[in-house]
This record gives sequence, structure tokens and C-alpha cells, in this order.
Amino acid sequence: MKLLNRYTNEVIIERDVSTMKKLVEIAVIERISLRAANLIGANLCRADLYGANLSGANLRGADLSGSNLCSADLERADLRRANLSVANLYGANLSGSNLRGADLSRAKSCYSFVAYDTSKRLVHCIKHKDTWMIKAGCFWGTLEELEAKVKETHNSKVYLANIELLKTLD
Repeated sequence: MKLLNRYTNEVIIERDVSTMKKLVEIAVIERISLRAANLIGANLCRADLYGANLSGANLRGADLSGSNLCSADLERADLRRANLSVANLYGANLSGSNLRGADLSRAKSCYSFVAYDTSKRLVHCIKHKDTWMIKAGCFWGTLEELEAKVKETHNSKVYLANIELLKTLD
């Protein structure tokens, strides 16, 4: 089985294994970068991807439910329609990732809400180290940066209430 770079089609890793999940876990164990890997629709349910470099990876429609993505680099990863339910995202870097349609229900260190009083957008909040990182439309930043931006621009009660709630969560 081969795992290819989604941009160049170069082989990232090749091993004699029966599933993509095993191949990906071997790559993570051996500290092989999975940067820009093509993992569209891959079944990675309950995979141990602790610290994996998946920056720029195409994980569109992948099943990552229950997976350990703690400290994983998912910067600019395509996670559209990916199943991240009950996944551990503590310390994961999701900067610039596409989470449209992703299932983040019951994901650890993750919180989402709908800003129904302003933009009607789904806001994703991920605990990264000791701070919350927020993805709201084109905004990506810390909880403190979001609070300042909301107070400066539209003073949304929904945003402010959720910001206060996030301050109380571990």
C-alpha cells in the first residue's frame, strides 16, 4: 500500500499492510511526515495520530472519529465533511484548515456555536495548549483576540456569552 503526496503524487510511505489506518499509524510511529498526504475518505477511526504532521493533508470525508490527534499539525488540512466526533484535538494546530461540514460533536478540547444574531456562521473553538483558538469565518486567533474584535465591530451578545463560557472551561 502506498500513501501519496496530494500535490506531487510522490510516494510518502509504502508498506505491506492491509489498511490505510495501519499505514498511517506506522508513518506516525516512524515520524514520517504526512504533509500533503492524500487521505480522502480514509477510515482512520480511533487511530493514534499523536503529534502527526498532517499539514496540508487532504482528509476530506475521512473518518477520524475517536482518533487521538493531540498535538497534531493539521494546518491548512482539508477536513471538509470529516468525522471528528469524540476525537482528541488537544493542542492540535488547525490554523487555516477547512472544517466546513466536519462533525466535531463531542470532540475533546473542542467547542462550537452558531452566531445566530450576526452572521449565522458556525464558530469552531479548539483548546490549544493553555488557550482557546477560534475559527470564525476568515478570523483565526485566540479567545482574547476574538473578544477584542467582537467588542470593536458588532458587540454580538451570542459571541460575548460564548466567550465568557469558554473562559470557564478547562
